[in-house]
Formats: sequence, structure tokens, C-alpha cells
Amino acid sequence: MSPQHVASRRSASKYKRGLDPVLGIYHGQIINDRITAVAADLHERGRRWADMFAEEDARAIETLTIETYGESDQEAAVREEQRKEKDRKRIDLITALSRE
Repeated sequence: MSPQHVASRRSASKYKRGLDPVLGIYHGQIINDRITAVAADLHERGRRWADMFAEEDARAIETLTIETYGESDQEAAVREEQRKEKDRKRIDLITALSRE
């Protein structure tokens, strides 16, 4: 591989396997570890990011509320009443059609 070549993991792994007999398994493993290693700070950032979702889920379950943004309690009650009315009309329509 030339220095300008940007290797994918697959091509780098293929290149490394070709070097195993020449370098020995130990040195080939070192090359493989360097190819697949993730920087410690990036790994830690990823773990913190993923943990954030678990904490948020636990908080929502703990309080039994999932907040809706931009809607007051009164607006939510009106919307819920409208939904119930729409469901009642659908049930009435289905009942009327099933009698025919």
C-alpha cells in the first residue's frame, strides 16, 4: 500500500494478513490492534452519549410522565376530548354500517 492510499479496514486487514508470515503472528497482531483501536477519549464520549439516553428513560419511567413541549394542560385536555369525540363518531358509523 502506498502512503497516499487511504485504506479501508478490510483492505488493511488483508494487507496485515499478508504480512503475518513475514512479521510473525505477534507483530501482525500489533498492526491489527492499531488498525481497529478506538481512541480512548472518543470511546468515553460515546459511552457518555449512550448513557444519557438510559438516564432520560429512567427519569421518564420514574416520574411516569413524558413531557410534551409547547402544549399546556388545558390544550392537552381539549385535544384528548377531540380525539375521544372522533373515536365515538367512528364507532357510531361502524355500528350503523354493520346494521345495514
